[in-house]
Amino acid sequence: MAIHEKAVAEANKVWPAKFAAVEKSWKELAANFNDGPHSLASGAEIKAGLDNMGKTGYELDKSVIDDFLTYSNDTIDQRKEFKSEVKTYIEQKKIINHEYAEAYNFEMENIHFKNDKGRWSFTVDNKDGIIDNWTEVQAKDIRAREELKEDWINYQRSIAA
Repeated sequence: MAIHEKAVAEANKVWPAKFAAVEKSWKELAANFNDGPHSLASGAEIKAGLDNMGKTGYELDKSVIDDFLTYSNDTIDQRKEFKSEVKTYIEQKKIINHEYAEAYNFEMENIHFKNDKGRWSFTVDNKDGIIDNWTEVQAKDIRAREELKEDWINYQRSIAA
C-alpha cells in the first residue's frame, strides 16, 4: 500500500504542472491566431499539388494495368499449355481416386471378423495383394503430383523468360 500512496503523491505533484503547461501553450496559440488565411500554401498551390497527385496516381495505375496486359498477352501459349497439363492431372486423379476405392474395397473384402460366443477374432486373406494394391495406387498418386509440380515449375520458368 505504501508504494501506491507514493505513486499517487508523485502523480499529484508532477501532472498538474504538466497539464498547466499544455493549457498555457494552447491559450498562447489561440491568442496569436488571427482571422487571416491559416494555410502556408495558397489555393493554387494546393490545387497544383492535388493535380500532381492525381496525375501521378493515374500514371502508376496505368503502368500496373499495362504491365498486366503485356504479361497476359505474352503468356497466352504458356497458360494454355499449363491448363492442359492441369486437365491431364485431373483426369489422372479421377482414375487414381477410383483405384484408391478399389484398394479399400479389396481390403475390406479380405478382412473377416468372427464372433464365437462373444470372443472376436479376424483373419486377413490376400495380405500381399492388399499391400500391392495400396502401394501401387499411392505410387501413382505421388508420381502424378510430382509431374504436376514439375509442370508448375516449368510454367513459372516459361513465363519468367
